[in-house]
Amino acid sequence: MHPYMIASLAIGLAAAASLAAAPVRLRRSAWVAALLSAPFTLVSLDYGAYWHPSRLWGLQLGLEDLVLCVSSGVLLWSLPAGLEAGRVHLLMNWAIMLRRYFAAMLAGAVLVGVCRLWGASPSVSLFTAMAAVSFGILMLQAGYWRLALAGSLSYLTLYTALLKCSWLAFPSFSSEWNWAGLCGVTVIGIPLEEIAWAAGYGAVWPLIMAYTLQARIECVQTRGEMAEESYASAVRLGAGECWPSKRMSSADAMTTGQTAPKTAAQAISPRGMPSTRVPHGLPAFQ
Repeated sequence: MHPYMIASLAIGLAAAASLAAAPVRLRRSAWVAALLSAPFTLVSLDYGAYWHPSRLWGLQLGLEDLVLCVSSGVLLWSLPAGLEAGRVHLLMNWAIMLRRYFAAMLAGAVLVGVCRLWGASPSVSLFTAMAAVSFGILMLQAGYWRLALAGSLSYLTLYTALLKCSWLAFPSFSSEWNWAGLCGVTVIGIPLEEIAWAAGYGAVWPLIMAYTLQARIECVQTRGEMAEESYASAVRLGAGECWPSKRMSSADAMTTGQTAPKTAAQAISPRGMPSTRVPHGLPAFQ
């Protein structure tokens, strides 16, 4: 038996289910996520001291690693993006996509290399790089935090449950970890390093994909926020300027039968509330 392959295929089934459930307009980007996540397979080459799984044909880098990375890449994009499908808009310019992707990968690789030169373990080096890349992307695009949170929580839950079930079904599977080299802290019998990896990777990959695909997030405001913005915008714009989220051309007005607002004051409803959904395109840093 090859429990590592079986566990990887289980992740693959979850990825296929999330891809099938995702909106059609997001499926193309999910295939891009599969392609871009494949190079993460090479990370296994630095983890010989962490664990020594039984792979097909006894290879140091096997098909199991590729299946796990590609499946996780698809799952960690299609699921968070699918949950936010009504608010996520992708530009997907290939020139910008490749530039951003390689920039994020280079930053992570450099951080891992520096940490390894300082004597840090592979796990600590990887966690440091994931945290730094996540922080950097969130500094550029703060609106991506919901994708990171959804990815982290969902992948942590799925991965932890799957790993625990795998150990129960295949008791010898847990012996493939180098327990002497771990920190010794466990949660429900699972090493803390595994839990930290699932949570960290679940957060950083949706961020990398959103940044690479130039995702724009539409902001949904609360009634209190809308009231404050209505008042502040009315004061800021003055009586002679058009309400930015309510601009309407004459042709649109004739088509819809509505009257285009001419001033900020006219754009505000009698109750002081603009529309319930306010498009909020995040700036694209190129």
